[in-house]
Amino acid sequence: MKMKRHCDLCDHQTFNLKKGSICGATKRKPDFNGTCVRIEFNNSLKEQLEELHINLEDQIIMKKKFDSSLILNPVFGLIVVAMGYYLWKYILNKGFIAFIPASIIAIGLYIIRNPFTQKKIIKNEISIIKGEINEIKNVLKLYQVSYEAKVEFTKEVHGKQKGKGHIKILK
Repeated sequence: MKMKRHCDLCDHQTFNLKKGSICGATKRKPDFNGTCVRIEFNNSLKEQLEELHINLEDQIIMKKKFDSSLILNPVFGLIVVAMGYYLWKYILNKGFIAFIPASIIAIGLYIIRNPFTQKKIIKNEISIIKGEINEIKNVLKLYQVSYEAKVEFTKEVHGKQKGKGHIKILK
């Protein structure tokens, strides 16, 4: 495990343009093996965990919203494709070029595919966030520290919600 990961969670971490990340307690670059005796988990850790847990819960909510569109969008998309197909047949019988029906069919196919693509993107985001949380938990295990996380969202207004995270560090 990298020292930087420990420092990113510590309140002593400061940045210097010449040296980069330095320890605010020693005023030097970090140099420890395994664990740091000066590490202090508080604000920095809480901020990172709040952000990660809010993002995770937000993605889980988004996933649930897209689950309903997995049925409705393909049905609607098939209707659009069928309309494009019948319009195409009608136009071909009249001897015209079928650009518009082909465009309608393409739009219908996009409507069918879109929720599946969105669900895959959300699933990847959830996986990335969970990986970051597990990385933090692995560092905290070295220091025998754990935490409790609770996330609350405000009422949804115009499709937007604000999340508020509550992190309690247990030593």
